[in-house]
Amino acid sequence: MRRESIAALVLLFLSPLIAEVLSGSTTPTEFINPIALVLLLGLYGTSALLIRELKVRQGLSYASVLVLGFAYGVLEEGLATKSFFDPYWPDCADFLCQFGRVLGVNWVWSAGLTIYHGFWSILVPIITVELFFPDIAEESWLSNKSIAVLLTALAIDVVVINAVISRYKIGISEVAGSLLAIVFLSCMAKLVHRTASGKLLPQKVLAAVSIATSLTFFLVFYVCSYTIKIPVLTVALLTVIAYVMYVLSKQLDITPVPSLSKAAIAVGPIIVLAVLTMLQALSGISELFISSTAGVVLAALVLSKGRSRARIKYLPS
Repeated sequence: MRRESIAALVLLFLSPLIAEVLSGSTTPTEFINPIALVLLLGLYGTSALLIRELKVRQGLSYASVLVLGFAYGVLEEGLATKSFFDPYWPDCADFLCQFGRVLGVNWVWSAGLTIYHGFWSILVPIITVELFFPDIAEESWLSNKSIAVLLTALAIDVVVINAVISRYKIGISEVAGSLLAIVFLSCMAKLVHRTASGKLLPQKVLAAVSIATSLTFFLVFYVCSYTIKIPVLTVALLTVIAYVMYVLSKQLDITPVPSLSKAAIAVGPIIVLAVLTMLQALSGISELFISSTAGVVLAALVLSKGRSRARIKYLPS
């Protein structure tokens, strides 16, 4: 099997593993259920592969990848699961679907999930897999036929989830609003320049900012929502966090970017997920110990790969 095919297969699985399993949203047992696995791969995995392929073929930046990840978040939560509009969606029905709900839209939930998917579902998995396959990180991994197959699989997946998994009915205005948001974010992604200006931050600073930003996201999304209870403030703070994530992604576009800098940015969100999932496991969901351990192992592999590439680069010739 070609290395490009292996890398694509790893990304296909890694995107839902990070976004769903490492976060505790899906337990390991649920993940290996054949039906759930097909749906998750058809949604997360295909989208990550298609966005990465678009980045390579169109010469887009990592910041563009993040913004396209936001568009993916709207596709999943607005059109597939419809959780942006469903006031009884299981993951947020206890409070977040009602908090900040105006004109039939769960605004706080929508903002949080859009940002989450852009960072954890799309950008972080792509950075991570490219670290594991540095020799083909700038190359295309998909043929035109593969792209057509993935687009078809994604479309079918969205329709199936919309019609079968999520029974909440949305109208033309919700569909049109979601499509407009996807188009708008996709256009914005094209406007982001490939090469970033400025100075590359030290790797320890990048790691610290990455961890702090990831942790702050969850603190604002959940803690502030449940304590301060001011929807506009929560959305505003989430917007600031999204901008910090954007600035972090721009660091990846300062060339040449060392592999250890990529690792420093990728490891933060993975570690934060591992810690939060461990807390869930300690609260009684024992199966999530597996998810948390997997997150720690993945973070260690990311750091190890970043350091090994750095050593190879600076070996005397």
